[in-house]
Order: sequence, then structure tokens, then C-alpha cells
Amino acid sequence: MTLAGVAVPACDPVGQVAILALHHLRVSPEGDSPALRDLSDHVRRALSADDVHALVRLAHATDATATLRPFLLSLGVPVAEIGPARNTIALDAWNRRVRAVGYEAWFLKFARTPKRQWPRTLWHALVLTDDEIHVYSNVPPGSGGLLRLRLRRIGRGLAGVPRTVRAMAGERRRGDVVAASGQVRVEQRRDHDPE
Repeated sequence: MTLAGVAVPACDPVGQVAILALHHLRVSPEGDSPALRDLSDHVRRALSADDVHALVRLAHATDATATLRPFLLSLGVPVAEIGPARNTIALDAWNRRVRAVGYEAWFLKFARTPKRQWPRTLWHALVLTDDEIHVYSNVPPGSGGLLRLRLRRIGRGLAGVPRTVRAMAGERRRGDVVAASGQVRVEQRRDHDPE
């Protein structure tokens, strides 16, 4: 495919549609963004029924049926053809990342990172690579001002930490309530066991 006058490796049209849809669903997991609606409208006009079936097969092959579900439904794919995710742990991780509040995704990354790697992870979280900071800031590469972009990002990140911590604490409390209620049920069952 030629982008900006340069030939670059790319997926076929069906793969490109899946990548674009997943990109939009990262921002709007329920599939209610104008960008995703525009993509759905374009795909309905541009792809054949066979291409849409190929998209469903690709979603099954890559275990992306659950993440692509809102988009596939918008294309008129029946629920029965979509099916559930095979790897529910990976789906849960995806859902946590896309629904993370503020910088919750970085907090989750720290929770999974060995302590000896924390300095490196913290440095990456603070400064990002040059390419990442350009993408994050929606500024074209080579436009300069990397230090300014990084400082602005760090400032927003520090300002958002209290909100992120409150959201994570609320989620943990909800999880504790669910776990506690499950524990009560288990204890009640034990009380009724004939042992």
C-alpha cells in the first residue's frame, strides 16, 4: 500500500478494516463513536458479503470476536455467527485497558511488572519514546518540541492521579463486595454439607 508516497507493508482490505475497527473500539468500546459509525457506513458500501464473512472468519481466527462485536453487529452480522471469546483472560485484560480511567493502565502495568523493572517502566511511562509521544500528542514527527510535549503529558498525568486512584479503589471495593458475597455463599454451603 502507498501511504504519503511511500510503499509500506499492509494487510488486505479485510485485515485493514479489522485493525481500524479495533483502533476505534479502543477509544469507544461500546461502538458508539462517530468515527466507528463512519467506518461501518463505508464498509457496508465498500465490502461485499463475502468480505464481511471473511472479516468474521478473521475475528474467529484471531479471537477478536468479543472485541469486534459492536462493529460486527453494526455490519448486520448475526449474534450467533460472532460467538464468545475463547481466551476470557485476554478479553478481561483488553476490557480493563480500554475502560481504564486516567492512567489506570499504567498502574495495572506496574502491578504486573517485577519490582526490579519498575525504574525502567516508570521512565517509559513518564517520557515515552519519540514516536509514542508524537502519536500521544497528535503532533507529526519531526515537528520538534519533544521536551514541551513530555512535560505537558507528565503534568496531565500527575493531575489525573487522584481521579485514577479513586476509580481503582472504587473498583477494588466493588470486587471485594462480590468476593465477600461469594465467600458467604461458600461458607453457607459448607454449613449444609452432611460431613
